[in-house]
Amino acid sequence: MRNITLTCLLVLTATLSLAQKQKEQHLKVSNKYSIGQQVSDEEYTVTLKQIRKISDSTFLMQIQVNDIYYSTVDNRFNMTLSTAHPSKNRNIQNTTATIPYVLLYERPIQFEVTNGKVKIDSLKLRSELLRQLTDWQITPEYQSNILANTISKSQTMAQHLFFSKEKSKLSGQIQKKDKNQASFIRDENNTEEKTQEKTIFDIHTFQITEASLTTKVDQDVNNKGVKSEFYFAVQPSSLPPVKSDAEKNYLIMIIEGSGWSQAVMTNNEIDSIKLKKYISKYDPLYSERPDFNSIKLGLIQRQGNYETYKQELRKIRPLLLKSTYHLSNKMVSEDLNDADFKEIVPLLDNEQLYSWAQNDLYQHVLAGKSEAIDKLSKLSVSFSEREKTAATPMILWHKAYLNKNNTDSLLYYGHALLALEPSYWNDGNASRYALFICKLLGEKDKSTATAFLDQIISKLTPLAEDEQNNHRIVKKAHLAYCYYLHATAADPNKATAYMERAVFYSHENKNEDRRANSYERSFGVAKENYNEKYLDLLAENGQKDLALQNYVKEFLINHSGNFSGLRAFYEKQFDSVSFGQYFKDKIIPQLADAPAFELTDLEEKNVNIDQFKGKWTVIDFWGTWCGPCVAEMPRLNAYHEKLKEDDKSKIDFITIACNDTKEKVEAFLAKNKFTIPVLMSDEKVQYSYKVPGYPSKFIVTPEGKLISTMFGSDWQGFVKQLATLY
Repeated sequence: MRNITLTCLLVLTATLSLAQKQKEQHLKVSNKYSIGQQVSDEEYTVTLKQIRKISDSTFLMQIQVNDIYYSTVDNRFNMTLSTAHPSKNRNIQNTTATIPYVLLYERPIQFEVTNGKVKIDSLKLRSELLRQLTDWQITPEYQSNILANTISKSQTMAQHLFFSKEKSKLSGQIQKKDKNQASFIRDENNTEEKTQEKTIFDIHTFQITEASLTTKVDQDVNNKGVKSEFYFAVQPSSLPPVKSDAEKNYLIMIIEGSGWSQAVMTNNEIDSIKLKKYISKYDPLYSERPDFNSIKLGLIQRQGNYETYKQELRKIRPLLLKSTYHLSNKMVSEDLNDADFKEIVPLLDNEQLYSWAQNDLYQHVLAGKSEAIDKLSKLSVSFSEREKTAATPMILWHKAYLNKNNTDSLLYYGHALLALEPSYWNDGNASRYALFICKLLGEKDKSTATAFLDQIISKLTPLAEDEQNNHRIVKKAHLAYCYYLHATAADPNKATAYMERAVFYSHENKNEDRRANSYERSFGVAKENYNEKYLDLLAENGQKDLALQNYVKEFLINHSGNFSGLRAFYEKQFDSVSFGQYFKDKIIPQLADAPAFELTDLEEKNVNIDQFKGKWTVIDFWGTWCGPCVAEMPRLNAYHEKLKEDDKSKIDFITIACNDTKEKVEAFLAKNKFTIPVLMSDEKVQYSYKVPGYPSKFIVTPEGKLISTMFGSDWQGFVKQLATLY
């Protein structure tokens, strides 16, 4: 009898165990999309359990996210989060978008599902998540947004695993596979969108066991035909591996070291005591992790303790700094030893190698420092083809420079540069060194220099016109400078044609990023602006009306950068109508209207853009979280106070605080005794004004037209000039 009972118990236990296993599933979910250059890739594995059956149509379920991979790429920002492969993590501490994933990572969440419709107890979940955010010391003003995004994400993750009855209303077909499963199939194809979907689900619980959805769309983005693709899939996965406490706490370490947590900060400034505790807590666990070392060094830098930063940088092995700017900083350390140099060079990415060799190393070689010349030689012979390519053009120039009084030597090394493959002209910046030699030749024999310059142009042109070339902007700058050199030595008719080519290839012609050429300008092989010289040549040749049209065109592209040149040219060439009247009648109407807004000030009063009409109004976009904004605030406050003292001033001034809270702004102003007027952003106004970064200044004309200013420009002098026009 005992044997029979024991056998029954074993059978019952096995049956319960089997039933339990049947109620637990391990699934992998993929969710990817691309819209133009914006790409998002999300993959995660989950364990889905059925806790109990509440009714025939309602079940209590539990989801736990076990591993997460999330990557997003666009023109401004790249970020990757990987719980399984931390070495792939990039920039995850720089955005709150990663925090919902970390909050949901390995967190069991229960929910009800009725006919495939998921319902999560959001109040209960919110309470749990809030406790976690508090433990991580997430700054209060970020908590509300993070909580909303996390609850929404959990709802979406759970819903992805169930087939909702609402979906059956779509133009697809449901086909029963057997007594427990059915499939939903959809195949749509029209001129704008193509969708293919197949989903297999349990007909009793509506739980998805496998799914695939692909959608391709041709949609209009910014008036351009941009193809978009969306992909979603659910498939079976394996049991997740057990993770150690160190692995679980790794992401918490990153969050506590981010700008969203007060774990190392007090009043948004690095707290030396908190930072010391943070490093002591995590250094024993993660000192061999690149992410931790990068965060630690970054925090020490932000603290302003540069001696400590250099000491820590010296102690960390180069491999642990790979793919960070700290590796570049270690490379330029004054006490860098030969062993570290040999280890660092192969670890530099292409951009880091180019920047170090062409900017830092070059300057030390030019200064004749023996250590730099030795590094240049090693770069050429001790590493791979990549490093040889970076070094060879500089080596040829240096040999020419040492023999700069010998024309034959200059030509010999110059022709050696011309003979190099295009990769040396791009990645080794051979065009810079060829121009150096050309200028040295020009001091001795102008005809020889002119012939050599033509050869440089032939070599540069295809590189400058290749839109896929990563160094295209620099090559264009060099090509523009070639034509400028031709123009300075040519007769007036030819000079105008040469200068027109210089304008065409220069960065400002298409408003390209001028920072890419900053070193080339400082080294004398590129110029800030060719346009004024070109337009002056046009005027000298009797084409002053055409020149004026071009000045106006350039002003409309870059308001603050080209205003002075436009005014000086007009006042020199035209006297029938004052420049102020011409500007008001002919140029102001061509400006865009300042986007309308209605915001509240710190006294809760409504303020709109129309209230500033009749004056030249400076609008400053800023935030208490923005270091450069805070740094310039004393000057802004003084500027505002000076304007208030002048009753006849034609200038008004207003600021708009973005991504901020009224309480933080008021506390900041009170602490510093600032009186500047502040409007609180509605989180839309900065986008309607297309704010490129913070701080940013815009000027609204008395008529309500918009004038932009470049970051770092003399906006005070600019608006003062404008206010004198009329």
